[in-house]
Amino acid sequence: MLELLTDIVLIITAAAFLLGLVLTAVTGSARSVKLLLLWASVALVVALLIGLVLSRGLLIFLTFQLVSLVLLWYLVLIVGAACGGGIYWLRHRKPRGRVLRAEELVHHLSLQEFSKQEGIDASRVLSRLQSGYYQGGRYQGQWHVHQSEQQLPAATLTNSMTKLSDAAVSNSNPSATVKGKLAQGALSNSG
Repeated sequence: MLELLTDIVLIITAAAFLLGLVLTAVTGSARSVKLLLLWASVALVVALLIGLVLSRGLLIFLTFQLVSLVLLWYLVLIVGAACGGGIYWLRHRKPRGRVLRAEELVHHLSLQEFSKQEGIDASRVLSRLQSGYYQGGRYQGQWHVHQSEQQLPAATLTNSMTKLSDAAVSNSNPSATVKGKLAQGALSNSG
């Protein structure tokens, strides 16, 4: 009898692992595993309540063993789902960097040009391209970065900041201009 129970537990454990693996490998979502765990929990509670009623309370001695066994099955199901998620990712992964067409190169810089202009190491630019941080792609085996990733040239940035600060000073404190003129008038009157 004990061997039969051991075989049943082993079969159910293997089935739980395979079910988690297949559900996640096919759907790519943990939602199906969550629903399965929810329904299994409801079925366990209903079965335990029916067992308690029919056994007149004697099932209470086995409840802890049954709950621990079901928790083990849940754990095995989740491990199977994690393995299935890995399989789904391997089957559906996208190649790194998109392939550019010749007419798109007008809006792209080569990896070497971009790294030189920005002062960033080429390996860092490549890793940012591959991770999707930078827009770009490959053309005939060479990596290219989209022009929108460039920073503003320093001269343009400096001129813009100067204009902004001049406008801010002249607009922020008009009374300072009046005070300055009054001070100049007082100096000219005293001299």
